[in-house]
Amino acid sequence: DIWRAYEDLTGQSKDTLAYLVGEYLKSDKLAERKTHREIERNLKTILSAPVGGREFGMVKYRSITVGTIQRYLDYRNNVAGNREVAALSAAWNWCLRRDIVTTPNPCSGAEKVKEHHRTRYVTNSEYDAVYKLAPNYIKVAMELAYLCRMRRIEVLDVRCKDVEEGGLNTRRVKGSDDALTLWSPRLKAAVDLGLKGKIRVPDMLVVTYRNTTIRGDTFSKRFHALVSESGVESFTFHDLKAKGVSDFDGDKKTASGHRSEAMVSIYDRKRKSVDATD
Repeated sequence: DIWRAYEDLTGQSKDTLAYLVGEYLKSDKLAERKTHREIERNLKTILSAPVGGREFGMVKYRSITVGTIQRYLDYRNNVAGNREVAALSAAWNWCLRRDIVTTPNPCSGAEKVKEHHRTRYVTNSEYDAVYKLAPNYIKVAMELAYLCRMRRIEVLDVRCKDVEEGGLNTRRVKGSDDALTLWSPRLKAAVDLGLKGKIRVPDMLVVTYRNTTIRGDTFSKRFHALVSESGVESFTFHDLKAKGVSDFDGDKKTASGHRSEAMVSIYDRKRKSVDATD
């Protein structure tokens, strides 16, 4: 009520795209999502896009059509644009369901940029080259990503409470299944390194920079700089999960937490060896 009164007093427009997105950003629904920082970043990017000498966020949402969104996707012409429009679509639908807007979602009919799945496989020598240069917190993160087949957002959210007697509770996002990754000497060593010198309270993070939380984008920049410094062919932190899936000898679907074989095939990138025909 206070916020709405403030908007009335300041004359802040309630018919712009920025207002629509702002209502969603204040929602408990978004705050509950583990990927909320990534979603917020995508929404801020689309709101700040230049449109006729002003920002897209200042455009009246009733005037936004499927063609408007398509032009934005064509302008971005990359996978990031797909993510930004997907975030806007979720915000628009949330507002629709609450009668904040009545205009149909213009994102639903737009054609997204075709995505090509990555095929980069990180070799052991490349992994070792980066690992040797890495500070301890990145070494721990690399090991968790590889050994437990985890995404960056999952690695940076591993906590003391996830360290169980039988193994590491691997909590996943984006619809993947959680699992208990059983202890191996290498996994135990990585977790112990992450917890070294820390007070082991349940919510204490395993991967921290100087005992403070590290943001995902900051972590990615530092990791990218390490890869460049190592001299190996460029790869992303997310490629380490794919390496973990590719190198795993067993049920890759259960090990990766994926719910479909199609998703497993995207992460299984190691070239297969087959016998010659007799």
